[in-house]
Amino acid sequence: MLKNQNSVVEIYKSFFEYNPDATYAMLLTGEFILFNEAACKLTGYTLQEAMGMPFKEVIAPEYLNKTQFHFQKALEGKNETFQSVLINKKGEKKTVSIMIVPILVDHEIEGVIGVTKDITEQVVMESMKQGQNKILKMITKNKPFQVVLNEITLLFETVLQQGGKCSIMLLDESRNKLLCGSAPSMPQEYLDILDGLPIGENTGSCGTAAFSKKMVIVEDTQTDKHWQEYKETAKRFNLMACWSIPLLDDNDDVLGTFAIYFDECHSPNDSTLQNERKNQSLGFP
Repeated sequence: MLKNQNSVVEIYKSFFEYNPDATYAMLLTGEFILFNEAACKLTGYTLQEAMGMPFKEVIAPEYLNKTQFHFQKALEGKNETFQSVLINKKGEKKTVSIMIVPILVDHEIEGVIGVTKDITEQVVMESMKQGQNKILKMITKNKPFQVVLNEITLLFETVLQQGGKCSIMLLDESRNKLLCGSAPSMPQEYLDILDGLPIGENTGSCGTAAFSKKMVIVEDTQTDKHWQEYKETAKRFNLMACWSIPLLDDNDDVLGTFAIYFDECHSPNDSTLQNERKNQSLGFP
């Protein structure tokens, strides 16, 4: 019997430690007491940092009430599966699927064990597909160009999940300047200043991206050389970071630029860079 008990313990230990999805256990009060390697990778916290941390510290504020509701249900003896959004140590948001179940010891609930799976890419792709279909329907119904362009901009603000504000700028007839095409979330006063931005080296993120035909990542507008002439304007409107990509046609000619602005210094991760590159065709194949 002892051998069998030890076998069960080893099986459980292997399931926990080597589960490819984030697996963890929490006290009745919500603090982590077990945290596997996948959980460390997902959240960015080391095992030492995670031990004793309340789960609410890794949940996006707007999803905290929902997550606490399901946690309470688990404490009442129910198995719960739901979607939420966590924030890792770097401040990046990830959409996750969470399954939590009560830990029973002698018929008493002593805590909660959970498994969390990162479904960010899946959710982004589904949102992108739905958005593309909506935009294509708008085009076939001959909706005004400005309305369609605004819808595209808002779509990318949603799917990028970075908390930034997006803009699309279009090349003018002289092909020397960029005109504001769409930026529904940006201050109009800033757009008035931005309209007519010259294309060239060190002319902000967008002017430089159009000139070089390359992605331009500016993590700090107050120190980056591309924003030297525009840093006071950026500061005035609290635009602390700006990433921009050129929009190119099939002949590799510039049509305009796509950009995302942040109100704090911000650097992209690998998945964000991949999504940014997809935006070069505005998400359409």
